[in-house]
Amino acid sequence: MKELENRLDEMEKRIDARFDRMEDMLTQLIGIVGETNKKADNLDKRFDGLE
Repeated sequence: MKELENRLDEMEKRIDARFDRMEDMLTQLIGIVGETNKKADNLDKRFDGLE
């Protein structure tokens, strides 16, 4: 029974680590999208001035 509890604890730790990594990647992706939107807005402003 103790062995089963240990295996479950290990599985829980691995799952938690995966979720932490996914959360970090999602945060980075949100930052990239935000920066891309800023650059797109700046380009729109430049092109609006050329018309």
